[in-house]
Amino acid sequence: MEKRTIRMIINSDLEDVALIGTSVNKLCSLTGLSELDCYNVELSVVEVCTNSIRHAYNNEKGHEIEVEFSIFPEKKIEVNVFDSGKGIKGKINPKLDFDPGDLSSLPEGGMGLYLIFNIMDDVIIDKIQGKNRWKLVKYLEKKEE
Repeated sequence: MEKRTIRMIINSDLEDVALIGTSVNKLCSLTGLSELDCYNVELSVVEVCTNSIRHAYNNEKGHEIEVEFSIFPEKKIEVNVFDSGKGIKGKINPKLDFDPGDLSSLPEGGMGLYLIFNIMDDVIIDKIQGKNRWKLVKYLEKKEE
């Protein structure tokens, strides 16, 4: 089996993010991932697309966000999200800092990056051909450590 890829493009409009989320979830379900893992990959992609709209494009509509979903014979899926907006500066080290005994201390925002980095098996943020890229990888079988 060769790598199989589908590409989807949405406008930088928060209303269009649900289209990508639903599509990614359904594509994941074809791979044998559990329902929970399909939802988690969907959540990660939705968070990346939302961040692209809010931060890279400053909520400005009319820009493209490209999502490339690939299934590899090496038993993994890879989702690449591309935008041409402002890139992330510096190293990302998301932490969730709150008191578990006090639920009111949960932050209202900023949890997306923490979730993405803890849900996905690999996360790479870089630039390719002048575009920002988030590479999200989920293995279909647990890698031996």
